[in-house]
Amino acid sequence: MSLLLAPMLILLAGAGVLALIWRLGVLTPPPVAAWQKIGSHYGFVDVRPLTERLGERAPFVKQLDDAFNIPRLLALAGRNESGTAWALRNLALALAVVVGFLAVELLSVLLVGMAPLAIWDGFLFALALLGLRWLMLRVAAGRRRRGIENGLAEAMTELAILTYTAQVPIDQALEILARAQSDGYLWSLLKDENWKQLVNLDRNRAGVLGRRVAPSTALIYERIGEAYELPMFSLLAASVRRIGERGQESRSVFTNLARSVGQRKLATMQTASERSRFLQAVPLGLMIVPLITLIGYGAWITFIKAFP
Repeated sequence: MSLLLAPMLILLAGAGVLALIWRLGVLTPPPVAAWQKIGSHYGFVDVRPLTERLGERAPFVKQLDDAFNIPRLLALAGRNESGTAWALRNLALALAVVVGFLAVELLSVLLVGMAPLAIWDGFLFALALLGLRWLMLRVAAGRRRRGIENGLAEAMTELAILTYTAQVPIDQALEILARAQSDGYLWSLLKDENWKQLVNLDRNRAGVLGRRVAPSTALIYERIGEAYELPMFSLLAASVRRIGERGQESRSVFTNLARSVGQRKLATMQTASERSRFLQAVPLGLMIVPLITLIGYGAWITFIKAFP
C-alpha cells in the first residue's frame, strides 16, 4: 500500500494542475476564446455555469447547485461579499476552533496527564461549525426570498392605484412602494439594481445587425423571477406585457392579479388550518391510550382473580 501511495498522490496532483490550467483557459485555442468573448457579448454563447446548464437536464444537479452554490446563496441572502471571502472567513473560524481545541487538549495533558477527548473530535467540531454556518446562510436566503415574495404580493393593490393614470411608470411606482415597506426585503432587491447579482441581461439581447437592445421592464422582472425563483415577479412580468403590448388597463390587470394572489394565500391558509387541525387531533387521540391501558389492566386483573 505504501508503494502505491506516492504514485497516487502524483497522479492526483497532476490531475489537479491540469484541471486548474483548463479552468483558467490556458488550453483554449485563441480563435475559440475570441468567439466565446464575442458570442457572450451579443448573447450567442451561453455563459452560465456548468452546474446551471446541467441542472436543466438533470434535476438532482440543480437541487445540489441550489443547496451548495455559495455565491448564489449569498446573493439570495442579500449579502455583498463574494463566495471566496465567505469561504475563507468560515475556514478561518474552523481553524480557530481546531487550534483552540488542541490548546485545551494540551493544557489538560499538562495538568491532568490525559486528554479528555480524541484529537479528531476537534476536526469534527470544525466541520459542525462549517455546517452550521452553511445552514444559517440557507435560512437567511429563504427568509429573504419569502419576504420579497410577500412584499411584492402586498404591493399589487397600491401599484394599481399609482399606475392608473399612466403618469407614473410601473418600475418607479414599485420602487416607491418597496421603499415604504417596513421589512425592506423588496427594497433591498430593487435598490441600486442589486438584482443584477444573479440576473444576466446579456443573453438574447442582440437585435438587428447585432445591435444591443435595451431590456424592457417586463424582461427585467421575468429574469428576476427566474434567477431568484420568485413566482410573483414572473406574474408581474406577464401583467406588464399585457399592459404594454395588448393595451389593457393597468388598474384592472393589477387588481385581478392582487385578487388571484389573495385567493391563493387564502387557499394556502385553509390548507395549513386543516393540517393543524389534524395535528391537534393526533395528541388528543393518543391521550386515550393510557386510559385504555388502565381500564384494560384493571379488567385483566379482575379476570385473573375470578378465574385462577
